Amino acid sequence: MRSRVIFGIDDICPQKSADAGKDFGGDLQAGILGQLLDLRQDFPRIKVTLFITPNYSYKAQPRYFSTFQKILKKPFGKRFAASIAKKLPDGNFQLGKHPEFCNFLKMQEKKGIFSLELHGFDHFNPWLYYPQEFTELSLEKCNERIEKAVALFRKAGFQKPKVFAPPGWGLSGNLLEALRNNGIPRIAGSVDNSSSVSKDSFSKGSGLQCVSALFPQEANGLLNIPRNWDLRFGKLEKATQILQAGGILGVQAHAAEEGVENAITPENLLNLKNVLASLEKDFGNLRFAHFKEI
Repeated sequence: MRSRVIFGIDDICPQKSADAGKDFGGDLQAGILGQLLDLRQDFPRIKVTLFITPNYSYKAQPRYFSTFQKILKKPFGKRFAASIAKKLPDGNFQLGKHPEFCNFLKMQEKKGIFSLELHGFDHFNPWLYYPQEFTELSLEKCNERIEKAVALFRKAGFQKPKVFAPPGWGLSGNLLEALRNNGIPRIAGSVDNSSSVSKDSFSKGSGLQCVSALFPQEANGLLNIPRNWDLRFGKLEKATQILQAGGILGVQAHAAEEGVENAITPENLLNLKNVLASLEKDFGNLRFAHFKEI
């Protein structure tokens, strides 16, 4: 079997650079999505999985804000602590309100370039660490959010998602059960960009623990697909070791520089292109795949 490479990008939504200075996909061809499409000039078979938040309401809080909330929760309760959280208006970047964005993605999906998968409902948790939308939610609430997210996907004309990437890497048994209940069989639920590589490596980063860092593995009734190579900081040496061990090279990235460094930028994509070019010299034609094809 040829060496496999998957490339997943979190936080995709209709937000444009004109909205808040950062493009999360809304700039279409003129922005990060165009940069991704340009990768095909060098790698015609490359595939990109876009993990989309269909009702995106994420907004960065001030530094140490989550610590401040935890302090307030003790004397005043979590509802008061949540009430001071900054949040964009509900549905500000809801898919159905941005038909041009949706049509652009559907067109590229038909060409086989993009795969459109799920990254939460609104990417916001007012109680705790704000990107971890599902942390401490009941099974009922997890089910409700997944159902609403899938409904927005279908209303936008997207296919039902087959893969889920957890917002903020916040996972729980209730979330995993909700995914099973809603017929989403795969999860991009573990990331480990720094551990040493071996066939027996377990993921020690964020998300699921005690799952393989190199190979797909069943976890709580779902197939976990590992993410193990960072778009910005990933090195050729580690990519080579992963493929030599027979593992999947899972490239992990984010749409924009919102609290992360592995965003879609020309510099970060150049790192990927240089590494892929070297790998193809050593391993021959790479087998690019979408997460749903694993």
